[in-house]
Amino acid sequence: MLQKKSLLLIVLIAAGATSLSIASYQYHDSTSNRITSLAKRDIHDNAIIEANAISRALSTKIADVAGNLRLLANAPSVQNGDVTGQQLFDSSQTITSDLTDGYYWIDRDGKIVTYSEINTGKFPDYRGDDLSFREYYKVPKQTLKPFISTVIDSRDGVLRLYLSHPIVDLKGNFSGVVVAAISTKNAGDFVQSQLLPQYRSTVGLMDRDGLILYSNNQTLIGIHYDDAMFQSVVPDPIKAQFNSFLERSKINTSEVEDISYGPNTVTIASKAVLINGEHSWTAYIVYPHVLTDETASLLNQQSTFNIVIIVAIGIAAILTAAMVLTWNKRLEMVVEKKTVELKHAADSLARVNEQLRERDKMQTEFINIAAHELRTPIQPVLGVIELLKQSAAGKAKTEITDRQLAIMDRNARRLQKLSSEILDATRIEAGTLRLDMEVMDINENIRNAIADTKSWIPDDQKKSLQIRFRPVAIDEFGYPIPLLVKADKLRIFQVISNLLRNAIKFSAEEGGSKGVIITVTTDKRDGDDGNNDDNNSDGGGNGGGGYAIVSVKDCGAGISAEVLPRLFTKFSTDRERGGTGLGLFIAKNIVEAHGGRIWAENNNSSEDGKRGATFSFMLPLAAAKP
Repeated sequence: MLQKKSLLLIVLIAAGATSLSIASYQYHDSTSNRITSLAKRDIHDNAIIEANAISRALSTKIADVAGNLRLLANAPSVQNGDVTGQQLFDSSQTITSDLTDGYYWIDRDGKIVTYSEINTGKFPDYRGDDLSFREYYKVPKQTLKPFISTVIDSRDGVLRLYLSHPIVDLKGNFSGVVVAAISTKNAGDFVQSQLLPQYRSTVGLMDRDGLILYSNNQTLIGIHYDDAMFQSVVPDPIKAQFNSFLERSKINTSEVEDISYGPNTVTIASKAVLINGEHSWTAYIVYPHVLTDETASLLNQQSTFNIVIIVAIGIAAILTAAMVLTWNKRLEMVVEKKTVELKHAADSLARVNEQLRERDKMQTEFINIAAHELRTPIQPVLGVIELLKQSAAGKAKTEITDRQLAIMDRNARRLQKLSSEILDATRIEAGTLRLDMEVMDINENIRNAIADTKSWIPDDQKKSLQIRFRPVAIDEFGYPIPLLVKADKLRIFQVISNLLRNAIKFSAEEGGSKGVIITVTTDKRDGDDGNNDDNNSDGGGNGGGGYAIVSVKDCGAGISAEVLPRLFTKFSTDRERGGTGLGLFIAKNIVEAHGGRIWAENNNSSEDGKRGATFSFMLPLAAAKP
């Protein structure tokens, strides 16, 4: 019995739902037909009305511009060639400023005499510019009639239309033209302002030849509607119908047509824009079939009726589904959040581990390099000390030669340089590197660095080594003209000495019949510090005013492709040639602390096949000393 009641209840519910569905469908069908009829009627009427309004407003505005041109062409000051009539051009521009960019007076030779707002500084001085090649000058000159151009790309890159009127004296002779310039943007803004805001319509302008004068798609302005670019934006199913409409619009004063593609339908209406009584342009407006207020009201009624039906039947299912979806969504969000957190944590740990491995590797390499660099100069010093100890103990009579003293001195300096580099690298990483800034002559600093470098070169190498200095400018006595920078004299001396010693070291390894030639040059550069190309190793920089540039060119084997990208990083060194890899790292940070930059590049190969390398850095110039 209970099963029969349940079955009966289900049947009653199904019958009620079916009846409600049928009633809803019939109501929906009746309402839809009324909506369609009302919407089409409203859209057709509005499209025609707006096309007419835009055409009439634009024709009136263009007529105002043409009237201004007639007044200007017949003005006594223009007829007599008197430029004091400038105020007439300014007044004309004020009247039509919402459409025109300006009014121009061109003489009989095609040169600009004056133009509106010339005294405001709004435009460059165009007076005297030759425009005799423009159609808006040539056509009125030949026909003595007004002329309307199509879209022209002006010298400032703005697309404009031009209206021109000939200046004819009392004897009927051509004396020039007056021209009004209308940018396509101004024309578009004007026609857009005529649209009713409650409709989502679009508007366009086309000239008598089918050239697009204005479109919401700015890339289409200035091309013919037959052009492939224009056709590419027109859906394929409606191309033939749309092109036929535009073709008729060029001939007929008004057109209106519905065009459908897929589920979309638009009404397009066109109206001729008459200029000087001629069909010169065509304004067209595209109306999508959107619902009006009346049709929206009918749809609301239908929606309310349908909602009442479906809510009673589906509320339980909706609530259940919503609860399940909410629980699933929350669970999914929690899982996703935890997954992202775990991924970030794993990525962070991987990066930290990689950094630790890299630091450990760099620390190990530096310890090995530093141990080697320390052991190398210590051995000769210990050898001489051992001789001195034997001599002091009376075991042997040993005299210390100048050469041995020079070896001790050179290796002691080498140890001192190594300890200074380690301390400087520590200061740089700790951010405690100090600079004692003063205005100094970089040329003098270079000469001192060269002299110091030569002092520690062994005598047997001095004959085969030349260090040439070529300053940017010299005085009448052959002395370098001071090149002033504001810098720390000792730190810049340190940078130059480091570059010189590297140049000597790597050039001496290559040897050669011509010996070793190191060239140091200075130069000046105005403006910012420029950019290096991808083949250079660039140590950073700072833009600004003028710069002094110091370059050290060697004749070694050049910089290998493997070392070049990391040349100025800490511990960057060539295992085969030794070194701590700190010198260039320190030099880079000293130069950058001065607001400069440092870089290196390989030279072109020389006659003996050695290309060498050039290291350069630049510092901001200081003001000349009073």
